[in-house]
Amino acid sequence: MPEEGQTHDAQWSLDLPTVIAGQQHLLHIQIHRDAENAAAEASERGWQMRFAIHLGDTGEVSAQIAQRGASTGVMIWADDPHTASLLTGNLAGLRQDLLAVGLQPGSVLVRNGAPPAAANRATQHILDESR
Repeated sequence: MPEEGQTHDAQWSLDLPTVIAGQQHLLHIQIHRDAENAAAEASERGWQMRFAIHLGDTGEVSAQIAQRGASTGVMIWADDPHTASLLTGNLAGLRQDLLAVGLQPGSVLVRNGAPPAAANRATQHILDESR
């Protein structure tokens, strides 16, 4: 919820059925622009995208991608320690991919476990873990 005097110019949320390794999964995606704030210049406002998907035995993978100015930050959470380790091993490739499409990588991190409750709040009631 934006603080007093702040508004979200744009906000989208969608559930996208996805087939991975022959199994159907539900990918929940949220995209929003940072809240407008009189104290911050328009050029300092950025965009955020969050997604979450439950991949059966692999567990849930969530991410938050933030674009502010020329910097792109990526935070990935994986429930399964092995999945988190595999993702961590590919961070250099992710940084190279960001550079290849003209984005400047900021913080690019992987964490084992679930995202903080505030980042995960919108997906908790929508993500169908039974599929």
